[in-house]
Amino acid sequence: MKGTMRWFHLLLYAYAYTTRIKSIRALVIRLATEYFVILWVVYYSLYGSHFGWNTLSSFLIHAVFAYVAFWALYELGYFINDAVSIRFEQSPTLRLAHLRRQDIWLFLASRVLWFGFAVSFCLDGPCLGRG
Repeated sequence: MKGTMRWFHLLLYAYAYTTRIKSIRALVIRLATEYFVILWVVYYSLYGSHFGWNTLSSFLIHAVFAYVAFWALYELGYFINDAVSIRFEQSPTLRLAHLRRQDIWLFLASRVLWFGFAVSFCLDGPCLGRG
């Protein structure tokens, strides 16, 4: 009998955390070395030395929603890779073997909803370069 997907996995970043990152320390290192640097470079590229709290707060809010949209698609890619790559690997990691078909559809739908939510927020802002 197959198990069910934990509701935790419907949260954004949960699948990547449990299947790839696996520790708070690794998560902090990833955020500090990858995402903080990217945010700083993008902010500086857009606004240069014109620093202001209003500009910064608006940028961060929209950056978070842009990141949610990106990460929803990225986790969708992780999930699809985990489902497809096992067919071609000699010693595959069976991350999805315990899931029922409806759990898989629930996960995919949750990522589409996360993406749609984030993009709908960003449509009139700097997420798409119109800020």
